[in-house]
Amino acid sequence: NRKRWTGFSTMPAMSARVAAPLPLSAIGRSYHHLTQDNYTLTPALVATIDSVVRSSHTADDSLRALHQWIATDLRYVSVSLGIGGYQPRFPEATVGTGFGDCKDKATLFIAAARHFGFTAYPVLLNSGGGDEHDLPAIEQFDHVIAAVQPRGSSALRYVDLTTYQFRDGDIPPSYQGGFG
Repeated sequence: NRKRWTGFSTMPAMSARVAAPLPLSAIGRSYHHLTQDNYTLTPALVATIDSVVRSSHTADDSLRALHQWIATDLRYVSVSLGIGGYQPRFPEATVGTGFGDCKDKATLFIAAARHFGFTAYPVLLNSGGGDEHDLPAIEQFDHVIAAVQPRGSSALRYVDLTTYQFRDGDIPPSYQGGFG
């Protein structure tokens, strides 16, 4: 009698995680260091961005137009090789190639929003809603969205630039209540 292989192991699985004793704020500072120079807009890109919002009548209309343009006209493509898994490309490269990953698209949106006088920031999060407060590591943050502070408001509006399915500050349910 031979035992037949079923494809499932009866052995318990074990794993260990090792992380440096860093506060989560250190991850934010590290990401800021990687991205601080990536919010530059060239004159040609400013002209393109201005044309995207040309028919907008309000500040909210401008943000919606930027969101729609970035989410629908620029393809989402993610290739995370080396530092490219963490450092976004410059907005000009994203527009020039017609594609970008979440951090490229968020960087373009933040630069454009700042061009129009909005306060805007990147938000790193785990797209599945999980996070490890006890063992913080940049690897647990697998998605970047943008936070915009409308003029005259203290509230933040969150924008996922990889989709236009969630508009006007709505974000997917898996992001809500999560840590960013």
